[in-house]
Amino acid sequence: MLNHMKAANSMALLTSSKLSALRALRSALTVYTDDSLETKSTVKEISDQLVFSCINHICQSFHDTVESLASLPGAPEDIFHFLSAQAELLLYLMMYAHKSLPLSVCILILKTSGSGLKVLSDFRVLVTGPAVMGVNTTVKLLLMLLLSAVEFSCHKSHLVGARDIASVEDLAKISNTSLGLLPILCNCMAIVEHGTLSLTTMDLILRNFLTPNTWFPIIQNHLQLQHLILKLQDKNSLDSVPIIMKFFLTVAV
Repeated sequence: MLNHMKAANSMALLTSSKLSALRALRSALTVYTDDSLETKSTVKEISDQLVFSCINHICQSFHDTVESLASLPGAPEDIFHFLSAQAELLLYLMMYAHKSLPLSVCILILKTSGSGLKVLSDFRVLVTGPAVMGVNTTVKLLLMLLLSAVEFSCHKSHLVGARDIASVEDLAKISNTSLGLLPILCNCMAIVEHGTLSLTTMDLILRNFLTPNTWFPIIQNHLQLQHLILKLQDKNSLDSVPIIMKFFLTVAV
């Protein structure tokens, strides 16, 4: 028991230190890029390769942190703040380098977001108190990250097309990864505050990366259709109606 308590305390202290460092880095990057915009050519931009390297490192760190949750059913609140900070930094870096973002990096972000959403969606029912807010914030950021990665992948795939073997392989990887995301997004969609982001992302995936014979069995097994119908009838969810109808049109085609 004492060993478990010691391990939990050590992890909480380490996580708190990492969280402070991440927030400081995010602030420094914001100041740096703002200065770049103001002074234009006088400040050197961060190289794409450095950004891609940072994205790769953060994705690995995020994956390791999510994996550690399995052994910590009573994970401290700071861990979820740390995951949120990592997701926010990933989103920032992806937006920063969006013009040159290769499909391979998009695939990495898709996989990282998907694995994080899967674990946190299952973990959500186990947490109580302030940690609930931390989980919800992280899930929302991951859905935003996932939607952005899907949008960039759509744009990039239309520009690049199947020009060479590498492009074909990357597009195939995106399709396979997207297929695995559908059950996770169906699960997230049932959560009121995450429904719109989840459905928008799913609609993009169905229209751009998958064929009906691949996605229909998954949607049939995992989509909570009754939930969507109730949303259409809910006067407090009018903003969701166009998104739901668009999704139904995609499924019907």
